[in-house]
This record gives sequence, C-alpha cells and structure tokens, in this order.
Amino acid sequence: MFAAAADDMRGTGWANMCPVGTVTGEVADVEPMLREVAAEVMGGWIEEGTRYLTGRGLPEPAARSAMHALLTALEGAFLLARGLRSTEPFLAAGRSVATYVRSLTEQVVGDPARPATRAAPA
Repeated sequence: MFAAAADDMRGTGWANMCPVGTVTGEVADVEPMLREVAAEVMGGWIEEGTRYLTGRGLPEPAARSAMHALLTALEGAFLLARGLRSTEPFLAAGRSVATYVRSLTEQVVGDPARPATRAAPA
C-alpha cells in the first residue's frame, strides 16, 4: 500500500494526494458539513480495516489501533512526500506500520522468533 502510494505520487509529479485528507486539512474549520463527510469517510476506512484485521486474528482494540496508525502514517507520508519530492516518507511509514502491526500480532500469538517450548514427556 505504501509503495504503491509512493509510486503514484511520484508518477503524478507529487500532486496526487489523498483528496479526503486534503479537504479535511483545508476546510475542516470553515466548512462543518465537509468535515462531517470527511469524518464519515475516514471512519469507514477505520471500520473496514478493523474488520479485516479482526478477521485475521487481531483483537478489536489492537486492530482499531493498527488502522489509526496506518491512516495517520499514510496521510503524513502524503504531506511529507509532496513537500520533499521524495518517496522516502512512504517507504519509512510503511516499514514503521508493518513493525507496529507485527508487534500487535506477536502479542496475540506469541513471538514467532522464539521456539515453542515443549513439556517433557511424562
């Protein structure tokens, strides 16, 4: 997702930002109806992503937290990438979110890097 956004942003000459994030940043304080619509759209992203991640085994609070982290990182990457004319913010954000989601998964299923211990035969 982050690499695709980076490629798209570079391919459009750094102009193709998230329209929902752009509208929210520009008019949220002066156009309450647009802010409400943007909030509904973002809320939908969070709900859909949360459902997807809970379907993959994350508890609901962890899945919701992961979606907030993902969307925050992605929206921030759009802004930084445009200003810096670089894909690096997307790639760094993607790595950070992947690490965070992996840590949430490890909390649920245990650390996959550690071998499971077996009880000695009786």
